[in-house]
Amino acid sequence: HDLQAIMDFTLNTLVNKLGMADSLIFLWDEPSQYYALRAHNGVSQEQIETIEERRRSGFDFIQQVADSDQELFVPNLEFDNRVNWTWKNLKDRSYISFPLKSRGKIVGVMEAVTHNGHILSSQEVEFLKAIGQQVGSAIDNELLIEESRLNELESSTLYRFGISISKSLSMN
Repeated sequence: HDLQAIMDFTLNTLVNKLGMADSLIFLWDEPSQYYALRAHNGVSQEQIETIEERRRSGFDFIQQVADSDQELFVPNLEFDNRVNWTWKNLKDRSYISFPLKSRGKIVGVMEAVTHNGHILSSQEVEFLKAIGQQVGSAIDNELLIEESRLNELESSTLYRFGISISKSLSMN
């Protein structure tokens, strides 16, 4: 498995099997100290640009969810003007953003919006949060595997470099 495949499978499942209209995954990016968009399904480039612009201007639901370690659930978007800049036709649509957790830490945030006419029930919200736990663990495991591979490559390179130096010193 690789990280992108895990995220794409998750979002594809949310959209094509669980009836979400749009879904996105943001992962922590250490160099930028920011939750960066890493995968999306059903979201246009224009919507992505709007989301990022709003996040930079202080309306950062992703950071809010990560900081609070709690989901942000808007049962009916028609009555909440915080997202009308991104999604249209808000009647009877729900929004949810929830942390992706593993080993007690937040590795990312996932958000999803339902189709018109589908307001999430409390059971569906709990189910999505449980998915978030599983996806968080899968992402964390893949990140650990990638880190291990990089460490192995670095160690191997250093070992070969050390052998080369030893050989050149022994020739002198």
